[in-house]
Amino acid sequence: MATRVATQDDVAAVCDFGATHIPPHYEPLIGTTAAAGQVRDWWSPRVIAQAIGDRAMILAESEDRLIGVAQVDARAQPPTLYKLYVHPAWRGRAVGRILLDAVLGSLPRIRRVLRSSTSRPTSERGGSTTARASRSTT
Repeated sequence: MATRVATQDDVAAVCDFGATHIPPHYEPLIGTTAAAGQVRDWWSPRVIAQAIGDRAMILAESEDRLIGVAQVDARAQPPTLYKLYVHPAWRGRAVGRILLDAVLGSLPRIRRVLRSSTSRPTSERGGSTTARASRSTT
């Protein structure tokens, strides 16, 4: 498994990923119509091409198959993660964490600050680490 910055050649594959995996994820939560709206509004070729043009999309692949997508707006303050999706067959195999690490690594002016707390979110209990991103002064 490897991650890389998406290129314009990836637009169709990313759109297909969204059309395939977003509806089954969201339909039980928000209904069929709203889930279709998520794909239409956030996984269209125009939106994906714009994100890729901004170098804001990281892909995870295995054997040339798209298995995960992350999108970040590095211009926002603080940077905002818009997408972090993993193919259902690859969930539980650290793909999401690897994608998140790749996103954080793509933000050179951001440094990770681990939060110390006695109450840990569910994701931490599963082995993930909670991190806050803050602007680096260097």
